[in-house]
Amino acid sequence: MKKLFILVLAIIGIVSCNNDSIEVISAQYVASYRDKFSANDYYWSNGKKIEIYKDSNCFQMASMDKLSSLKSIDSTDVDGGCMNDISSSNKDGNYLDDVFFYKNKSNEIIGITKEILVELKTIDDLNRLHKIAEEYDLNIIKQYEGLPLWFMLAPKENNPKQSLEIANQIYELGIFNESLPNMLLPFSKLSVDTYYQEQWGLKNTEYPGIDISYEEATQYIYPGLSDVIVAVIDDGVDTTHQDLNIYDITYDAHSGQLGSKLSPGEHGTMVAGVIGAISNNYIGVAGVAPNVEIMPISLRFYEDYHKLGLEWSSVDEYVSAINFAVNNGADIINCSFEGSAEHATVKSAFSNALYNGRNGKGCIIVLGAGNEDAEITSYYAKNLPEAIVVGGINKKGEKSEFSSYGLYIDVVAPGNAIYSTAINNQYSYATGTSMATPFVSGIAALILSKNSTLNREQVVDIIESTAKKISSYTYGYCSGRAYYWNEKVGYGLVDAYAALNNTPYPPLPPNNDTIPGMDDENVDTDSLNVLEIYGMTITTPSVNNGDVIKCSQIMVYPGGVFILSAEEEIEITPPFTVQAGGAFEFYVQH
Repeated sequence: MKKLFILVLAIIGIVSCNNDSIEVISAQYVASYRDKFSANDYYWSNGKKIEIYKDSNCFQMASMDKLSSLKSIDSTDVDGGCMNDISSSNKDGNYLDDVFFYKNKSNEIIGITKEILVELKTIDDLNRLHKIAEEYDLNIIKQYEGLPLWFMLAPKENNPKQSLEIANQIYELGIFNESLPNMLLPFSKLSVDTYYQEQWGLKNTEYPGIDISYEEATQYIYPGLSDVIVAVIDDGVDTTHQDLNIYDITYDAHSGQLGSKLSPGEHGTMVAGVIGAISNNYIGVAGVAPNVEIMPISLRFYEDYHKLGLEWSSVDEYVSAINFAVNNGADIINCSFEGSAEHATVKSAFSNALYNGRNGKGCIIVLGAGNEDAEITSYYAKNLPEAIVVGGINKKGEKSEFSSYGLYIDVVAPGNAIYSTAINNQYSYATGTSMATPFVSGIAALILSKNSTLNREQVVDIIESTAKKISSYTYGYCSGRAYYWNEKVGYGLVDAYAALNNTPYPPLPPNNDTIPGMDDENVDTDSLNVLEIYGMTITTPSVNNGDVIKCSQIMVYPGGVFILSAEEEIEITPPFTVQAGGAFEFYVQH
């Protein structure tokens, strides 16, 4: 009986099309989700019927930025396929309910959302589009800028119909150029950097899985990376390197001057490249956090303090370097160095960074475990449990033969034959926990690019809790450790993709229209710098500073970050909207 009913509908559709009138086809079609999910295993595109097949597995897609407006997910298996019922805000086009998953002939997973994309034949078909929307109980969400014939539609509230079948029915009326459902596609972007194939730590083709899951992590976009600052305290960084994005401020801790008077350091330049070398620019290598801001702080230098001619640095310079990073906005401090000598001043500087950096949220400090192939001797690794201590592994997933280990090891990262940026626009290999450490700094930067409101403890926990358990090691309970742990490799190999999956989106701002600030009767506003912001749409990070900031008619879309920093007062007048997946931060110093 069901098959006959569907056939009758098909005939009605043909008759309606021949009469060039739009009948209420959708109103006559009543079926359960289960029936609809199995009814149309195809969609139309460029005039071709594209076959798709029900996916036998259930895929949780909440972590994708394309689903940034969701609030919760419940997954239900449907006829051997998968449907994620997503409860979203259903405002301003965020219609991402009822995502069904299929596979195409290439075995690629695609998700079908409730949204429908329609291309008119001419702009004169706009009235027809409105009629179709009315008959199928759809809202017209938007017209695409630059594509005037393309529109997005989505079912109205309480419309249970699945977009795949509706889109097919609309296309088969023959009145529009295109009608197809919106899709979620797995985003697997490969790097096009010249020496990317040398970077086994990002993609290990010889021993699959023994890498940081870099390519999987690239399904995310990183709009917030431009606001994340990673301080590299080292022997200097080649600030002119073509493959690095250098922050505006650099510092030489030896001279106490902005800008380094010393030759760029080979070691620091390689560390910086692992963290944030610019990706997909057809040159060089890719960083873990591509294009992140690198703040070079020169610490080590050659001086003939000792007949052995070693590199030396004073406590004052350590403290100066750390304090400079904190006071100039560093979010993450990479320390690819070690030292067994205890000094309370240096520890205090680190503690200040850990607890007071990032306006009280705490800087993330990443320390190398050392290269002694023995119990960790670095004083700071042993005495700063709030920091992340990083050991090294080789391409096979074995602890690097040189990597220190023991009670204080937290995680491991690739440390053998790491290919990275070198001075004078060159590239080279380096080995050591110095090269493992920046992998973790890069992952911390990715986490903050998704949610800059997280404090230091939260970032560290995300990195540690999502580390891969390398199968050749046994993990167990250890006093003082939150998760299963091993003395050689800590919690395991850091995983960029898993870390991003477990990073929550920033919370929405409170529903109040005013932010407490100054007492207008006691402050002469005429003498202050007043910044007025009206009618802005925020899709990328936007930082705004002033003595007094006044704003209204603001819309923050997913991926946008709206930051206000005022000395005295912030005044917000509605409308002021932050969609899920967007973020709003404010700071009043007064």
